Amino acid sequence: MDSSKSNLADPESLLGMLQRGRGRGFLAALEAAPETVWPLLLECITHDPRLDRQCENRAEYYAGLIADVGMSLESLQHHLKQNDAREIDLGYRVNLPLETLVCMAQRGSLGAAEVLRDYVSFGKDWAWIVMFLGELDAPAALEGIDEVLCRRMEKEASFRESSREDIENACSWYYRLYVRRETESLDVPLPMREPWKTLSQKNPDFAQRFADLGATCDPPSSRKENFSEEYLAGLSLVDLFSLVDESNRITFWRILPEKVSPEDEDYLLHQLAMGDPHRMILAFRGLGELGTPRAFDAVKAYIEGSKNADRKVRLRAVLAIEEMPGSLTLNTARQWFRRREHHLQIPAGGILENHATLEDVPLLIEALRTAETLRGEDFRLSSALDALARFDGFGWIPELEQVFCEAQDCFWRYRAANAMAATAPVEFASEYAFECLWDCHDDTRALGCETVSLSTPGVLERLREIAEDAVESNDVQQAAANRLEGL
Repeated sequence: MDSSKSNLADPESLLGMLQRGRGRGFLAALEAAPETVWPLLLECITHDPRLDRQCENRAEYYAGLIADVGMSLESLQHHLKQNDAREIDLGYRVNLPLETLVCMAQRGSLGAAEVLRDYVSFGKDWAWIVMFLGELDAPAALEGIDEVLCRRMEKEASFRESSREDIENACSWYYRLYVRRETESLDVPLPMREPWKTLSQKNPDFAQRFADLGATCDPPSSRKENFSEEYLAGLSLVDLFSLVDESNRITFWRILPEKVSPEDEDYLLHQLAMGDPHRMILAFRGLGELGTPRAFDAVKAYIEGSKNADRKVRLRAVLAIEEMPGSLTLNTARQWFRRREHHLQIPAGGILENHATLEDVPLLIEALRTAETLRGEDFRLSSALDALARFDGFGWIPELEQVFCEAQDCFWRYRAANAMAATAPVEFASEYAFECLWDCHDDTRALGCETVSLSTPGVLERLREIAEDAVESNDVQQAAANRLEGL
């Protein structure tokens, strides 16, 4: 997360709401004069407001607003030309504009597709844009791209030098995360793949230049382990520990609960003491499954001294203690939750998510009041929100409302919304569920579909719009369809 991006506009201002991706901001922008919204959208898109750029989605949100308020794309095109440079790390300045334009093109915007075509003539991220253009249901999307790339190969030395790596990286990313063609082998020369195959067939010069690069698209690295069920069933607990290594650790961790029994506690504690990270990971799995006082004491002691430990091993220790009965763990979690060390706050939060009682509500609410909370610097925030969601019908908690309105990260807003929907369902349905239908985050939109009052003006129209939206996520579409069923 980029903590330098924590100074956003006032959360109740239109700019502040748009920066956070709130549904209320979307609706307010539709009511405002378009010319007052355009510069605010440009500010959001060209100065990426997200704390976590890898996970938070804003592009679809901004793309929809651009279309609805009639904003020209010239300013975005100008921004791309002014800020895209290979020799300077300006990726964060162009990533969100490119993602937004891609979303617009997916929704049929010819103007956005043309800006992306123009970007290929100068941009450093040209390769994945070409991949995207090849997927558009628009025959003209790739028209002339072969000639553009040939000119760049001829005139730009840096382009020629980096082209092979650019293409291979883009293809690996694209097929792994975007197209997800898991059944298709990728380790073949790229000219045999689209869109490079079509471009090579159209232009012999491009075909030759492309072939000279020698680029291929290797299959994305896979952690999949192939063991027969018969082989796994025949392994004993001792076999697992004697054979475990990097290649099989995940599979062995998965099946270990089937092998462990209370009589194995001493053996597991001994393995934990040996210090081998792979064995420790399995041992934590078994101790978490047993959930005995001795197992708890061992895992607790490890976590308390794990500030500088291997993070993969520490993660398994955290999972183990979270799995244990609350009668063993809850008092420790309450103590750790008040500490400042994140390696204690994180497991404490996980335990409270699973086992918090009404006695813990003041502690959880207090965590939402810290100065660091809304800046995203408090490791307890997500756990506090999820733990409060345990208390159905508890009543209105103003701190949840504050997080919903002010937090920068859309995942936190969803967690706050989910907690409000549980603790004060009537108030949430009347105050916030409607705006959730336009939120930038998929889960928040789905929650809005599930909880909004059907008597609210405009709800049925919005639910139908979501249910029929071909580029909406499947889960959100299904949530909308479920609410409309029988109407």
